[in-house]
Amino acid sequence: MTNSTLDTLCIAICTRERRTLLIRLLASLAQIEIPHNVKITVLIIENDTEPKLQKTLLDLKYPFEIKYINENNIGLVHARNRALDEAKKIRANWVAFLDDDEEVDIDWLKSYVNAVHCLPNAKIFFGSVWYRYPNNYSPYLRQTKPSSRKLGKLPQIFDTGNVLLHTSTLQAGTLDHRFDHQFNFSGGEDTEFFTRLKDLGYKICYVPNAKIFEDKTGNRALLSSNLERSRRNQTNYCRMARMYRGKLYSVMANILIANRQIVYGLSALIFGLAIYLFNQKYARYYLGDSMMRLFRLLGVIDHARGIVPSFYLKVDHKEAAPIESNI
Repeated sequence: MTNSTLDTLCIAICTRERRTLLIRLLASLAQIEIPHNVKITVLIIENDTEPKLQKTLLDLKYPFEIKYINENNIGLVHARNRALDEAKKIRANWVAFLDDDEEVDIDWLKSYVNAVHCLPNAKIFFGSVWYRYPNNYSPYLRQTKPSSRKLGKLPQIFDTGNVLLHTSTLQAGTLDHRFDHQFNFSGGEDTEFFTRLKDLGYKICYVPNAKIFEDKTGNRALLSSNLERSRRNQTNYCRMARMYRGKLYSVMANILIANRQIVYGLSALIFGLAIYLFNQKYARYYLGDSMMRLFRLLGVIDHARGIVPSFYLKVDHKEAAPIESNI
């Protein structure tokens, strides 16, 4: 079955305690070019014990319909699954997920519409992420650029920060495809979800011109936060390997991964120290790389010990100041 048109679209945004950033995202959505044959509903899922944003959203005016839902079961999986349920209720053919701390490019939707037309056999599309870095970004962290992969290639990363999927992917006979509750507070639920769909044979394509912008401010600019993120991501990858490949494969893979982290981590440490007097900028990058490898090793050890990350159990109620945008 092919899908050559994008006509009814539900843009789902899951949010909690990020009012300022959410309004900034909505303002960027209000600037996008909407093809005349595309009907848009923006779905706001507030994942909190009680509704806090409803009045704010009612007071705002946008060139698209906004539907507000309060999902009081706390956790990423509850919020994302509620978004899927609501998208089905409004009979949307396509669902796009965005994170509440992003901004979209003015051609974001047009790029997806063109991709759907050019790649009619694909059911899932991932756009590109352009990070904006503050002046106080850790000198031990590399400032990454968007993937250089071409239109139609398989994306490098599966997440819900910038993705478009056809609602037919959510149903296979009597089986509903939903985000897995095992990842409710650990993160990684999006990677697991789209990996599962890929393994079921759905074609997934990268759309480089469907751009979103995200700020690496606040805790995201700190080395410590990025190290902990690397640690829990590695633990989640180990959990997925065990889910899909079995215990024996998982144990063998974890041994290989652990050895790789040790070898590459020590190599980066030695090289960083060797060039420190000659090029401190790149030396810090390599020292940061070595620490990342160490924390990935800790992530493998956490998995072996049966430790499940619970980072999203708590909410940082202090919004990081956004970087001024010129979108």
